[in-house]
Amino acid sequence: MTFTDFWKGTGGVPGDFAYGTTHLVSVIVLTVITLIVSIIGFKMGKAVQRRIIVTAAVFSIIFEVFWRIVYWRRGVALIDLYPFYPCNLAGIIVPLIAFSKNKILKELFYVFAFVGGVITFVMPVDIFTNAYLNFPILKSILQHAGIIFIPVFEYATGNFKPQLKYFWLSIVGIFIHLFNSEYLPPLLGKTGGDFIFLRSGLPFTIPGVPQIFILGTTAFIVMLVLYMILDPAGTKRFFRRRR
Repeated sequence: MTFTDFWKGTGGVPGDFAYGTTHLVSVIVLTVITLIVSIIGFKMGKAVQRRIIVTAAVFSIIFEVFWRIVYWRRGVALIDLYPFYPCNLAGIIVPLIAFSKNKILKELFYVFAFVGGVITFVMPVDIFTNAYLNFPILKSILQHAGIIFIPVFEYATGNFKPQLKYFWLSIVGIFIHLFNSEYLPPLLGKTGGDFIFLRSGLPFTIPGVPQIFILGTTAFIVMLVLYMILDPAGTKRFFRRRR
């Protein structure tokens, strides 16, 4: 693979290499770095924690700009560089939210972004398409790493604590993603895309049932369970009130 092949994603050995070497190594490295930095960060002062968060956010934003410049110089249309996919949008808004310290925005987008990043690494679609690491693959790895690392580090260090009583905000965030991925593209002249996977069969299909209801119900349950796990005190209060 030449230097040009690396940047264009050409050459090498094309194919489906999900759970191949590049995929597994990236998952291991991301997991180890996230855990180690989060554990060390937990013992640090708030000022140091803030510097780590800002550093991660700055890197993410700079990289979001950088990879779009690379793709644009390759001839990719500007409309195709818009973040229609949920993880592409999260790659921009999660670091921006990290700068703001806004708790409402974190409730809206942090947990769903984390879930989306994890799902992408568990069920990668059109990401690990070469036996060798190239820039398109690296772009996806770093982008999804950012939307996992920032929420996890903020949670582990106590800078973001999801509250079950604000669970509904995360559902509002999902609807924002739905509008951005499903209804905004046609308004901008972008047709034929399945940006939120309503027609791709993920994670499964039921004959005769629109995929939006299947994925919507699945997303609701997953987010509710995750919020209950992340906010054990709020979960206890909820069930006490039901007695």
